[in-house]
Amino acid sequence: MNYEEELKSGCVFHASTNTNLQVIYPNRSGSYENKSLVFAARHPHIAAIFLHDFGKDTTCRISVVNNVLTLIEQYVGAFETRYQEEPGAIYILPATYFLWAKKHFPHPNPDKHRWAEDYVAEFPVRPFEKIYIPNVRSYIRELINTGLIGFEPHTEGKTLEQRLAESYSPDSKDYQNLYELLSSPARIKEEINYRQQARD
Repeated sequence: MNYEEELKSGCVFHASTNTNLQVIYPNRSGSYENKSLVFAARHPHIAAIFLHDFGKDTTCRISVVNNVLTLIEQYVGAFETRYQEEPGAIYILPATYFLWAKKHFPHPNPDKHRWAEDYVAEFPVRPFEKIYIPNVRSYIRELINTGLIGFEPHTEGKTLEQRLAESYSPDSKDYQNLYELLSSPARIKEEINYRQQARD
């Protein structure tokens, strides 16, 4: 797969909870040493995975299974927590502004690599079109049903508390903050309302 060739023309895709963006601004990313970047993907179904990301790997880990990007549910009900029945949008951006992160932003640790699907721009980008998604959860289920992305449901009976305890001390702020968010539909709704007003 030639990731660089695909950027010479065409478009890339950026997912957001905010459905009214006129310009997409760089956000600081801890995964990229706090660089401020706009992230995009080569295909809309890849971007769609990030329409909602509540809990990130705590709810659904993203992996490649049989050459298909797959959501691996981490505890009972995690899919429904990560993907809400709320709107979102996939923005279509000019590919010429983006760089393949794996090549142009190598990981400072030589034993680690960037995700091959990351494309990044270091400055604000104006989309030329958007795909409005009225119900993110239903849209992700459609992508799963058509085979564009995979899904492995959790079958071990693990609870949210057990999943959090695998990564955090129950007394830590990370544990408490994530538990407060992921255990409360009202708290997630507050976060969605905030994101819908943010500039992304």
